[in-house]
Amino acid sequence: MFVISKVDITDDPEFILSHLKDVRGIKSSSVAKEIFKLFQTKLILNEKMPNFEWAMLCVSFSIAHTKIDTLIDDAPDTQGIEILSLATCFQVHWRFWLALVGNRLIESLKLTKNQPKHIEPALLTKFINALWHDGAIRLKARYDALLVAYPNAYDLKKRWLQEIADLATKQAGQRNQSSTGRNGQIESAKKQSLTQTTLEFNLNDLLLKVGFKDVEVKPHVLGVRYNIYTLQFANAREGDRFASSHSSLVSEMGRAMHQIRIERCTNGLPNSYFLNVLRDESAWLPLDQTAFSNCLLNIPDSMLLPVCVGTDEQGNAIYEDLIDAPHVLVGGTTGSGKSVCVKAIIQSLTYQRGSELVQLALFDPKQVEFNAYNGHNNLWNDQVYIDDIMDGLHELVEEMETRYAILKQKGVSKITELPVSERPPFIVAIVDELADLVDTHDGAQDLLIRLAQKSRASGIHLVLATQRPDAKTFDGRLRSNAPARIALKTLNAANSTIILGQAGAENLVGKGDRLVSWGKGVALRHGYYLD
Repeated sequence: MFVISKVDITDDPEFILSHLKDVRGIKSSSVAKEIFKLFQTKLILNEKMPNFEWAMLCVSFSIAHTKIDTLIDDAPDTQGIEILSLATCFQVHWRFWLALVGNRLIESLKLTKNQPKHIEPALLTKFINALWHDGAIRLKARYDALLVAYPNAYDLKKRWLQEIADLATKQAGQRNQSSTGRNGQIESAKKQSLTQTTLEFNLNDLLLKVGFKDVEVKPHVLGVRYNIYTLQFANAREGDRFASSHSSLVSEMGRAMHQIRIERCTNGLPNSYFLNVLRDESAWLPLDQTAFSNCLLNIPDSMLLPVCVGTDEQGNAIYEDLIDAPHVLVGGTTGSGKSVCVKAIIQSLTYQRGSELVQLALFDPKQVEFNAYNGHNNLWNDQVYIDDIMDGLHELVEEMETRYAILKQKGVSKITELPVSERPPFIVAIVDELADLVDTHDGAQDLLIRLAQKSRASGIHLVLATQRPDAKTFDGRLRSNAPARIALKTLNAANSTIILGQAGAENLVGKGDRLVSWGKGVALRHGYYLD
């Protein structure tokens, strides 16, 4: 019987599970970290493989290759990779992994004849750390044995990947058998969805049908919402031809435009592209409030105004510095996730940053978006501007001019050149919804344009959001002074072009997905769903 904190899991399962979901302290040994680097260097594991996938691989390999009557030694240290919580480590399948690891832990405790009455979270994390270390050692030993049997690098990699695939299939079968009730139905549905997505077409045959003969298809990686296939072509010409074959692939696969994405590889592999195939929504990895709260713990210290713009396909939180923006346009149709995106920006900026560092000037022409921030410690002038929006904008322009006078007096050209002790707080002015502001307040757009043109040096930055991204709302002068863009799903290519300067946002899935341009090209990001 698996119990924690003197509460029986059979008495209050949801309390226990939610408690364990946020168990922290999962870490690898330094040895496991070095083995991971070795495998990536040898290209037998993907160079972009997320840490949580490596952890699951090691844990499952340890359990699969350790007899029940054998004790697992503790990890000698925890100086390797750190993963925030149980849910972060094992993703959507954490309930299954909790049962798997918990049962194995109980068996180990029985072997010591010193089984405690209650299993504490620290004991669970210590055991996971031990499994991670043990699995890495066993994987390295298996690799060394295969290296002797298969000296040819291609044959070695093929055999290695086959063993890993067999292990994954075995674990998926166990998950399906061990899950019961409503949660079991969800896990089973996710497994079936993943299986269908990866097996419903033979990628090599498909590529032949659309005219690509000489291409190497590498094993797919499980992304947040897409299965990611790496395709390496014989030469650059073939790769470029593939990059323009989106319509042909969509037609051949019988998919919608947004379900297939083609992107140039970012891992240094020559003549290579990622083919991203969207999974069923039930098989997406969760990006909930807990995941977002965890990502806030890793805000880059080097950024003055960090903004979380979402995650990459591997689930890594992506931060950009508003200082570099210096202003941001956010646009997307109704229900695309625009307001949640703005909420994530606000939480990113204010997390562990007091009003002496950053203040928010919130303008709410719809009178409903920012009610929750009344009384917030980081509010500029201690208010949300609703009925007095024009007064607030004039005050913001006056503040800008006052700061310019200070800069001139101090002999510097921008606020960041002042000593920290003399530097006024940054002000981030956020408007949601800009279209309503433009329609109902004459002269508001001119004030925003003036701020966009001059306010950067004074430490004032703009985040302007709308669900009507047309030329009237995003005036050309605003666009020219706000190079950072976040485009959620739009109604059409014209709206996408207004935001990004190019089409593409009209083909997004929605559900918080966005295309982000922050001076380094356009990238797909997935948004967190916040309470």
